[in-house]
Amino acid sequence: MSDLLKSRSSTVAAVDESGLETGLVRRTPLGGRTSAPVLDGEAVARLRAWGPDEFHGLIRTFLDEATLRIEGLRAAREKGDARSLARLAHSLKGSSANFGAPVLGALCAEIEAAVATEARIEIPGLVDEVITEFDRVRVALSRELL
Repeated sequence: MSDLLKSRSSTVAAVDESGLETGLVRRTPLGGRTSAPVLDGEAVARLRAWGPDEFHGLIRTFLDEATLRIEGLRAAREKGDARSLARLAHSLKGSSANFGAPVLGALCAEIEAAVATEARIEIPGLVDEVITEFDRVRVALSRELL
């Protein structure tokens, strides 16, 4: 894969003055920056209100299903299957919104848009970004299980 595909944009951890991770700063292709936490605390609080057993079950279900979607995105990228890419990204975008993972959802929306506009050159890099962001979401949600 060319460097052009990999360098489209990146996300880096933002830290406060004490060194604690506070969220992500996303560098966009145009050189701009946006800040968003890995998880939206309000969305997590709404899920937590269901009670500890349900909350933990919801997290496990999300992580299991999202992992399958991530594997599907990888496979669809390798096959060049745009229809599956859009379907999987759409599904992951919706579940990410429910779990308050705004950056993950936004990246999935970018895949949908890239497929819709036939911007195929962007898709491999976007899938890589989704995978990386999902790893961050998985870590953050796993902490909620402790």
